[in-house]
Amino acid sequence: MSRSAYLVCEDTKEMICLGKITTPPDSAVSFGFWHGEGREIVLKAIIKFLGMNMGKVIRVLPEEDMDDYDESYRIIGHDAAMGPLMSDYIKDFPK
Repeated sequence: MSRSAYLVCEDTKEMICLGKITTPPDSAVSFGFWHGEGREIVLKAIIKFLGMNMGKVIRVLPEEDMDDYDESYRIIGHDAAMGPLMSDYIKDFPK
C-alpha cells in the first residue's frame, strides 16, 4: 500500500503533493518521497512554496491526516482541477 505526503500551509490554503512516502523494506521509518515529476521541478516548487509562505505555519502530513482539509485548498501538483500544475507553478522560477 502506498501513501502520499503533502506540504501544507493552512494560512494560504495551499498544499504541494510531495509524492509517495518511501520506507526501506527493513525499516519502519520513512526517509523520503518519490514523485513522478523530475526532481528539479519538485525541488523548485518546494522552494517557491516555502518562500511564498515564509513566516506562516507549514506542515508535512501523510494523506491519512488530511481529513481536515477540504476542496477549498489548492493542491499544487498534477491535476489542474485541484490547483495549478507543478510545471506552471514554477514557470517564473529563476533559472
